[in-house]
Amino acid sequence: MHGFIVLELEKFIMTQYGFTAWNAISKQANAAEISIDANQVYPDAMVFSLVNEAVAYTQTEPDTFLEKFGIALVPNLLKVYKAYIDPAWKTLDILEYTESTMHHTVRTNNPNVTPPVLEITRRSAKTMEIIYRSKRNIPQLGLGIIKGIAAHFGELPRLYITLTPCADEEAYRFDIELST
Repeated sequence: MHGFIVLELEKFIMTQYGFTAWNAISKQANAAEISIDANQVYPDAMVFSLVNEAVAYTQTEPDTFLEKFGIALVPNLLKVYKAYIDPAWKTLDILEYTESTMHHTVRTNNPNVTPPVLEITRRSAKTMEIIYRSKRNIPQLGLGIIKGIAAHFGELPRLYITLTPCADEEAYRFDIELST
């Protein structure tokens, strides 16, 4: 997993639960001695171990933890990818172009980084479908990112999201509607 995500996980845990929590979680996950670099790639197993230990430490449901983490990722994601975001874009526009701009850039700059593959269909100005495909199988992180983007633009109260597993065990469908 991309080091940026791992650093943001560390930041999220320390901000929400404190430095002591991060120390305990990283120690339990056998990651306390690792110096995290945003430009490196880390084994998924290590990151999942950190998440699992954080879930246990905080006594939070895994889906809830991942969704909250996704929401917390958004401010820095928007900063990092600002150059790729049209200032006129809002929630659905950013989602529509995530795969072709941000994910494309990540894959081009570091071929070892594997963000989820998003198949995005903009059905109308207010609706879209996103098929999320990833061996990591953590669509709740994506759900949090979607909600965080909508919150950033003040659109969260009008955003309706349905998350449905697909027949392919590594795929999920997000149906997204922005009401008027």
